[in-house]
Amino acid sequence: MQFRLQSYIFASLLTCSLVAQSVTTGFPDLNPAGSAGSNAIPFSTYFGATPGSWTELTVLPVAELQSKGLSVGASPTSIAFAASGTGTLNFPQIRVTIGHLNASPMISGFAGALAGGSSLINNLTTGSVSWNCVANTWSPLWSGTTPFAWDGVRDVGVLVTVSGTTCATTTGWNGTFRRESVLQRMYASGWNAFSPTNSAINALKSRWTWTVPATPGAVLSYGYGVGGSTGTPLIETVGQPLTGNTAFALHVSSAYIGAPAVLAMSNAPTYMDIGVQGLTFPLLVDPTPGTWLGVVPGVVDGSGAVEWNLPIPAWSSLVGASVALQAIVFDPSGVPTAVGPATATGGMLVTIGG
Repeated sequence: MQFRLQSYIFASLLTCSLVAQSVTTGFPDLNPAGSAGSNAIPFSTYFGATPGSWTELTVLPVAELQSKGLSVGASPTSIAFAASGTGTLNFPQIRVTIGHLNASPMISGFAGALAGGSSLINNLTTGSVSWNCVANTWSPLWSGTTPFAWDGVRDVGVLVTVSGTTCATTTGWNGTFRRESVLQRMYASGWNAFSPTNSAINALKSRWTWTVPATPGAVLSYGYGVGGSTGTPLIETVGQPLTGNTAFALHVSSAYIGAPAVLAMSNAPTYMDIGVQGLTFPLLVDPTPGTWLGVVPGVVDGSGAVEWNLPIPAWSSLVGASVALQAIVFDPSGVPTAVGPATATGGMLVTIGG
């Protein structure tokens, strides 16, 4: 029943078809010849307590990401660094992970720095890595796809850890790369180090390509809810409303424990008072035939929460579509309605990006 209803909902949306864009960005710029010198960390072979073994976190701030034209849902497809010499670096152990920073500035060790980190390179799955580099050019380290998608509001962290690095070169180069005095980095000697021992505003220059949704997903709260035994229930999204996000969900909290609930859905928002006995109950989704999409049932759990999973198919035809949502909880201390006392969240208008 729930799956059929969800399929009907997405098939019923009036949509337009748009194509995701590819964006190339440089942090801080696209010139591979740095003006502020070079860094030995994290890729060099000659420096540190254990040469060729480092852990480093580089911060890409929200303002920097926005200034490069990135928006909600942006996902990297390649990364390159600007070598200051020519040769081939060999990494028997290397991991490169991207994720949202749990806190800015970072207040925990490397292991807890990233929320929902996604691995770009992991020698456990790819084996050892050889990286061909040419002086003062962009040398590609990784290309591919990743489930990571920027949420548009948090800083991004790039965590690199290496061990056993060697360099094959005829020029005397030892694995240094161009830097600029713009982005923050935190680092420590050693493979998979626990916490940084140093910090500086001189991170490596890097060039990225990203897939950016032609239309970012959007969530707009509107109207007001109505309370009962535990106050007014709250509604929020889980994840970004983007095509292909099968984990997208609506989460309601502060609801009456054990109560039945429904998620009401429509192609349009509205305001309609369906309260009785002179009391107001705001229905915020349009029930007009042809616009009304129906309800999905649920039950409030022991923590006062209920969640509805609304997987979004990877259909480009859904991009730009909007659906109005409101959760209603049948609470014995709620406002009287024709179907019994109830509480409700405010409305939420979700627009699908992709």
